[in-house]
Amino acid sequence: SFNFQLYSKRQQIYASIYITDKDFRLLQAPSSDSWRLMLHHCRQYVLQQLATYITNKESLGIAQALLIGYRAELDREILQAYSDTGLVHIIAISGMHLGMIYGLCMFLLAWTNQLSLKWLKTIVILLIIWGFTLITGAGPSITRAAVMFSCLLLGNMLQQKTEPINNLAAAALLLLLYDPNMLYDVGFQLSFAAVLSIMLFYPLIFRWFWCSNQFVKYLWSLIAVTIAAQILTTPIAIYHFHQFPNYFLFANLTAIPLSGIILYAEIVLIITAQWKTTAQPLGKCIDDCIQFMNTITEQIAELPGALTDHINLSIPILVLIYLLITSAAAWLIWKRATYRWASIVSLCSMLALHSIHQRNYQQQFQLVVCNLPKTGLAMITEGRHFALIGDSVIWQDAQLYQQYVRPIRTHYQVKPGKLSSVKWEHNLLSSSTKSVVFMHQANLSNPPARPQKIDALIITGNPKLYIKDLVQVFSPEVIVFDSSNPQWKINYWKKDCDKLHLRHHSVPEKGAFVMDL
Repeated sequence: SFNFQLYSKRQQIYASIYITDKDFRLLQAPSSDSWRLMLHHCRQYVLQQLATYITNKESLGIAQALLIGYRAELDREILQAYSDTGLVHIIAISGMHLGMIYGLCMFLLAWTNQLSLKWLKTIVILLIIWGFTLITGAGPSITRAAVMFSCLLLGNMLQQKTEPINNLAAAALLLLLYDPNMLYDVGFQLSFAAVLSIMLFYPLIFRWFWCSNQFVKYLWSLIAVTIAAQILTTPIAIYHFHQFPNYFLFANLTAIPLSGIILYAEIVLIITAQWKTTAQPLGKCIDDCIQFMNTITEQIAELPGALTDHINLSIPILVLIYLLITSAAAWLIWKRATYRWASIVSLCSMLALHSIHQRNYQQQFQLVVCNLPKTGLAMITEGRHFALIGDSVIWQDAQLYQQYVRPIRTHYQVKPGKLSSVKWEHNLLSSSTKSVVFMHQANLSNPPARPQKIDALIITGNPKLYIKDLVQVFSPEVIVFDSSNPQWKINYWKKDCDKLHLRHHSVPEKGAFVMDL
């Protein structure tokens, strides 16, 4: 599952505390002329105007995300539909959005070329693109685009031709010099991979088909750029998100032109927000367009076979995929035998490694006590099947299942099914070699003459019991405290275990407990 601790460390966050209003004092109020405060006011103004003229809640969430990357109001089901159709890049501020604004600025300021005012155009556009970048939060994707457009503008002003791939490399270098941890950011990886992929493969793909009709040519260019972007981004996206939207091409052909129209309309709405006679009908039009885009996206997401999920890519296979893409592309372009053999070796190595992984999945037989917030849950994996033991709330809360159980299923590559090598009887889980007791109530009367030897004792459901009473009934190799128990009680039990020299594992503190069965 998502490693929040590692993610926080890369954001320079190492601890968190909970405080009330009485526990802190503001040392200095922000200056009224602070540029950060000014950007904050601009952002709040945009959000306020959008909320004024776009009344539908779902449409408002998309509008705010599309224009300035504000995602707090996004509907979860809508967001999932965009993710399942490969359209989440539309509502994640990226270079595509800045490219549209850059194109609009170039069009509106084209008159400056005739008056020898290139320097004025450059300064105005730089201020606009960097102002927009900062208002949206300056994420890796849009900052990369801002740096690239800045290099392009300055090169044109100085009458120096700049290579796009050099601009891309310069943007990567500058961002990593500013923050090396940005390399681990998924947005950074996907942004640079997408642009590099388009630079390398779009010209080749576009030449596959030629037509004199301008509409068909535009449609084909959109198809070509979508396919080109997927070549280098798909492996990274699958590695991080473990799914692939099968209808991404059809979805992008529909949504990208529509999202461009909506973005331009939103810019006009913000400019004309003080004139209600213009802003109100425009806001209604934007609302209708977004609802139409949402409807199409949800319908595509509901089509049979729309999503291939639970894909688990290891880093070695990811590296081999990129070696295969690189060598195959080189072979198709230059037709050299060396690249052909490199492609064959990469493909064979990838298939061999995949076969090893599949064999390991078939042979797995484990108990996993999962780390869910305030919920007790254990998963038993046997081959390619699994079963769950624990709180019934996991089946009632779709978000909980999606966020926690689904990543575990993906990691172990399992699906629901009947398990033949384990028995479950009176809270005792047993296999041919292991036995595990799940203790969820303090029914420890009449202890036996000799404690029963077991491999693990799982304490779940916050029972009222004492470790000294437990060891009179059971002699466990390890005692596991799952996440359904409060932390203060786990600390109390841990002290008792230490006094009795018993091995213990706290799931909320150490993460999931995994044991071979």
